[in-house]
Amino acid sequence: MQSSSSSTTSTEDILDEYGNSGLRKRRTLYASERPTKQFKTPDASLATFCAHRVALLDSPEQQIRAILQEIRVIHLSAPNKRVKPKIIIFVSNPKSAVIWSKHLAQVGKVGFIHVSDPTTTETVLANFKAGKLSILLTTDDPSTTARLYEERATISAVIGASPPFDKESFLGRCTLAAKAVHGNYGDNALSATFCLRTKGWKLAATLMLQDLRKYTNVIVTPNLEPWIQEE
Repeated sequence: MQSSSSSTTSTEDILDEYGNSGLRKRRTLYASERPTKQFKTPDASLATFCAHRVALLDSPEQQIRAILQEIRVIHLSAPNKRVKPKIIIFVSNPKSAVIWSKHLAQVGKVGFIHVSDPTTTETVLANFKAGKLSILLTTDDPSTTARLYEERATISAVIGASPPFDKESFLGRCTLAAKAVHGNYGDNALSATFCLRTKGWKLAATLMLQDLRKYTNVIVTPNLEPWIQEE
């Protein structure tokens, strides 16, 4: 597994380098053969066909900034600037989705789907499929994620704003991101996770790194593994 490098210890500097490095390398770093088989469930062999990014941040404000920055980078790398790339963002719950929707409104039209509201889910999914929405918020519900597999061929990035609660959830996110689209990120879509310094995130990061060590095209910020190893 590769780690991003930085000569500074400031989280702000690390985050800036993380974003700028990604902008420089987006179109060349992740070239790989495109998978052709369709999967309806999480698949460990397919999950490696992603450009994996994991960052550790100090505050929710930094997390918001980083995700907005990542989305803007995705927009810059899109081949057709008139059509915004489709992005999935995982959040913890409906309340969190409301907060994120307000922040994300500045970079695209946002929808939210949740297993508790199947009627709204159908409408929002139809709008996402038609391109009326470019950003879709959801939670780590297996049945909902399985529905999103139908759109994998059109998705440019899957972003984690909440910790995956188990390895299966993280694998589901990676599998969802594993279909290359339109040359963004070389031939790979992006699977990016933005961690915060909480107990829940530390547990999730530990589980994620166990899988990421098996994958290629992985870059983490240099502060992540030392933080995991802290008592």
